[in-house]
Amino acid sequence: MRTLSSSLFLVVGMALGASPVFAQAERTPPLKGDAALIQHIKRTDHVFQAVLTGCREERVTRGSAGRKITFSYRAQCDIKPRPEDDCRSYAVDASGTFDGPEWATVREMKLTLQCSN
Repeated sequence: MRTLSSSLFLVVGMALGASPVFAQAERTPPLKGDAALIQHIKRTDHVFQAVLTGCREERVTRGSAGRKITFSYRAQCDIKPRPEDDCRSYAVDASGTFDGPEWATVREMKLTLQCSN
């Protein structure tokens, strides 16, 4: 019986390892690329969802602080909805942490109003 269960475990383990879903996740972590990280924080952060749109000149840097893996994000983003005619965008400076291979959280954000005059 022990040989049968060991063989079954080996077969199931090999099948899962050969699965395209597991193989793809192992090869390409979801937030490894800058574009994936930017898309993730725009989709999950409340300030991005409520206030910012049309970001350009986006730059991401990655680092670490102690045992935490960190990121910083900088861009020029339009204000949504546009409150005034002369102040249409924010300079965005945000930083955060990677909480797992599929999740990152903005922990701090500074918005500097950009006006034409």
